[in-house]
Amino acid sequence: MGLRSAAYICQRVTNAVRFILDAHYDLQIVNYLDDLAGCDVQEKAFDAYAILGEVLDNCGLEESIEKAAPPSTSMVFLGILFDTVSCTLSITKDRLEEILCLVKSWLQKERCSLRDLQSLLGKLHFVSSCVRPGRLFVSRLLVWLRTFGGQNITKRVPKYIKLDLVWWSKFLDIYNGVSMMFLIDWSSPDCVLSCDSTLIGCGGICNGIYFHTVFPAFIRRQQLHINALELLCVMVCLKVWASVLKGSRIVIYCDNSSSVTVLNSGACRNTFMQSCLREICFLTASHEFQVKGRHLSGEANRIADMLSRWDMGPGVSTEFLKLARVNAWKEIELDDDLFHFTSPW
Repeated sequence: MGLRSAAYICQRVTNAVRFILDAHYDLQIVNYLDDLAGCDVQEKAFDAYAILGEVLDNCGLEESIEKAAPPSTSMVFLGILFDTVSCTLSITKDRLEEILCLVKSWLQKERCSLRDLQSLLGKLHFVSSCVRPGRLFVSRLLVWLRTFGGQNITKRVPKYIKLDLVWWSKFLDIYNGVSMMFLIDWSSPDCVLSCDSTLIGCGGICNGIYFHTVFPAFIRRQQLHINALELLCVMVCLKVWASVLKGSRIVIYCDNSSSVTVLNSGACRNTFMQSCLREICFLTASHEFQVKGRHLSGEANRIADMLSRWDMGPGVSTEFLKLARVNAWKEIELDDDLFHFTSPW
């Protein structure tokens, strides 16, 4: 049997190697237990690789020759294939099927132990390293993990955890294991869209394409708060333009600060808004785009505001249509199905 402290000791040792490379050679590496990886420009990569070998040798640490991989445009690290030519992260099909089977078995569970939850978290954390939206649901599992008092305690699986696992099940069913690498620079987004809601309807505009609509009857019957309707409008906008947003960084302008906060933080207590968040995360994960909300005053968000108030009087629509003609904007019509969630989460 191994020592319980072996992993801790190993991590401390490789932390020291990382520090030496950073402090004395200005080289940055990533270390996890006994796995080390680095990335550098082509001109310096082979020198950096040689320096790492020398540091390991000088520290009396034996390098695994069969596992050592010299500089390349593709590398497997911690079970993930990194490809810097196609800028992708890949997980094997077998690994994905294994994790999907585990998630589906959890959907049948009524109770679980701490060890069961830790095993699930390890698998989902692995996928989340490639699928950024999944981190929201891993974080909620981590919060629940902290409520366990010991290894021998079992707990009933709460409803919100089951709903998060439904999200994972739906996503892993369609995920091909390949994700794009994102180098986030929100100062120059690839796409900007504006949206707004009233208690009656909503509207949005993106790249000269706009829509306006009255909420379907099944939405109006719920008598939702305006915050929920604003986030619902964000969800609908992403559904409308999802097919053309793949691989993009999208900034969404909205004049409702609560909805912007929920969108950016991924945290909310309202059940309907949580369902909207799960749907938004499903869209961003399956279409591989990233979303950031930015708050605008109602006056600054005037175009989207006119679209949401379209049916409140002829003056609003007349004013907007003048702008649409000048700017050659085009209208699209929405199907009520866009207001339904992919799954009852």
